[in-house]
Amino acid sequence: MSRSLFFGSVRRLLQTAWTSQRNTALNREFPDGENEPWSPSRREFLQTSAVVSLAAFVPAGLGSGCGTPSDSALPEKARIAIVGAGMAGLHCAYRLKQAGVIAKVFEANNRVGGRMFTGRGLFADGQVCELGGEFIDSNHVAMRELATEFAITIDDLTAGASAGLIDELFYFEGRQIPEAEIVAAFEPLAAIMATTVEAAEADDDEFERIDAMSIVEWLDEQNAAPILKKILIEAYIGEYGLEAEEQSVFNLLYLIDYEEADPFHIFGDSDERYHVHTGSDTLTTRLAERLEGQIELESKLLAIRELQSGDYELSLNQSGQTIKATFDHVVLAIPFTTLRQVTLDVEMDDDKREAIDEIGYGTNAKLMGGFTSRLWREDHNASGSVFTDNGIQSLWDSSRGQSGTAGLLTNYVGGKLGEAIGAGTPEERMAESLVGIEDIFAGAAQAYTKDSAVRMHWPTAPFALGSYTCYRPGQWIYYGEEGRRVKNLHFCGEHCSLDFQGYMEGACETGAMVAAELLDDLALPLPAAMHRTLEHKLVLPQACYHGDQHDKLRRNQRRRLSRRPRTVLEPVS
Repeated sequence: MSRSLFFGSVRRLLQTAWTSQRNTALNREFPDGENEPWSPSRREFLQTSAVVSLAAFVPAGLGSGCGTPSDSALPEKARIAIVGAGMAGLHCAYRLKQAGVIAKVFEANNRVGGRMFTGRGLFADGQVCELGGEFIDSNHVAMRELATEFAITIDDLTAGASAGLIDELFYFEGRQIPEAEIVAAFEPLAAIMATTVEAAEADDDEFERIDAMSIVEWLDEQNAAPILKKILIEAYIGEYGLEAEEQSVFNLLYLIDYEEADPFHIFGDSDERYHVHTGSDTLTTRLAERLEGQIELESKLLAIRELQSGDYELSLNQSGQTIKATFDHVVLAIPFTTLRQVTLDVEMDDDKREAIDEIGYGTNAKLMGGFTSRLWREDHNASGSVFTDNGIQSLWDSSRGQSGTAGLLTNYVGGKLGEAIGAGTPEERMAESLVGIEDIFAGAAQAYTKDSAVRMHWPTAPFALGSYTCYRPGQWIYYGEEGRRVKNLHFCGEHCSLDFQGYMEGACETGAMVAAELLDDLALPLPAAMHRTLEHKLVLPQACYHGDQHDKLRRNQRRRLSRRPRTVLEPVS
């Protein structure tokens, strides 16, 4: 589930390596296999059956009003509070309003949008920069449906791509690494990754043993090629935002997916094909405009108390004053990093509370700078996407698809570098980054537009306190816990998505799912627009949609949900 261009590239190379390794094995063992009729092995049949059995837990009446409340009968007009006015909370409130249900939205910040935050008027040629979420993938259905619904233009970044450019430049150990060299180093590791996942999922004890290992520990144990180890470590620091020593190796091993059981496939690439023309937060702004009178800014949640009646009393700080309000349902659409600051005086099982208290978050940050030209294209025949160990981790061209001739580079970092880049001024940090950029693209320092640096440091942003979810060693056991409701406490946000954790899509789709769950509880039908967004998602269980039913699943069944297929739609016209 790549958030960075680097990670999508690494995953594509692994897919090439795995395909090469697998095809060699098939040709060696089954030279005539292509002409044989296919019949599933017992293992393949059981895996396919497992998906079918999991699907049986999905409530049958999607949006038909057949759902049942978790407690006693609801009042005719339920009182619903949504905490958080990012994509998840706003989308939830908007879909509820379409069905005639008006929720109150509380936001601690003085703006809406959360981690969707666009900078405007900062760079030449009217170019926008994304301080938070930037790209939309081809299979991000909820985001693209919402853009279509609001008639918001989404740019296809592949449409204006120049032929012959170096798509991704791997610059390690002071040289450009050919893709063929990376693929060759990947091939032996790909097979080991596959067998490790298979063994772990067959035995809970083995799963916990592997989950307790960090990425670095596991790569050392497998004697991974030094250059490959460097590339993977940089990929995972940037992708998940913590040092590789602080991440569960399953973050790496779940590069490999069972798709339709034959046998291991790699997760489909995050193509990062689209960008909202006017900036990502155009979507959240449009949502907020449709919720006039429902949003209260600068309203920080302090405590939730479960009353004997089953209602919830919220304590909020509004402009220095503490207010209290009571609701039948509460939707928590804020990251767990900030939820940890809230006193939760509610009945909650240990797994849920531990997930809230302990799940890791990345320290990703962005540093952006303007350039008088796009010299990486003009002088170096490169797209601008760079992945390196020279101190800057990763770069990409954020001026793609935008007007004018000026250039805009985003330096995307995580881990210790993500923390450190928040020190000093943006210009001081850009001066350091320019040394690494110049090393790769000669002339960059001269082309840099002085005093143009813009920085977003998510680890210290008070209403985020991190970039997005990152499982630490031992934390994959919490997969699916994040979005599971607790009585009439509901949860949504990127951290709650089973398929798109860490993406804008994860926030968008889970907000809609919680709205659907609430409408089921209220015996109300889903609006037509929600059907278009959700019908393809609820074929399989979703943590944010009647996720309490996942208690029926064993842990190994829940883990298999992380490998399910993703729907890819044709581009929105």
